[in-house]
Amino acid sequence: METMKLMKKLQTMKRKIKERKSVDYFIKRCYGRIKTYKIENIGSSMPDLLCINRFGTVFWIEAKVLTKPPKKDNTFPLKNKFEKGQQAFGRNWISWEGKHFVLLRIVYSTNDYWYLLNVNNGDLEEKTFEQLRKDSLIMSTFDGIIYYLSNLK
Repeated sequence: METMKLMKKLQTMKRKIKERKSVDYFIKRCYGRIKTYKIENIGSSMPDLLCINRFGTVFWIEAKVLTKPPKKDNTFPLKNKFEKGQQAFGRNWISWEGKHFVLLRIVYSTNDYWYLLNVNNGDLEEKTFEQLRKDSLIMSTFDGIIYYLSNLK
């Protein structure tokens, strides 16, 4: 039993490191198009990044990483991937006409897939992989997502 807890903790730590790397990659690639502020770890339900584009549009980004792709479309890949209150923070922000997204990176052996998800479309932890793909605002290359966010008004 103790080994199982340790393994789960190790998996969570690996995922968090990959999330931090994704946030750093996002910051680096946005340079000149989107101003980013790393907010991570200020509060348990706070998103990773506060951003503003050149149109003055402010938005939050919460980064999530799947270290391997889901095996089936009917699995729930984001189950237990959010801290308590993270999705509620996003829905509350949106209720005030703000913008909030989840940037999902799925690591494949040959390349990564990126999805921009809207937290206002229901509980993301309760969505299957197929539903996440259908509900994503954009699934694209990383540059496609940066282009979308930099042109938000």
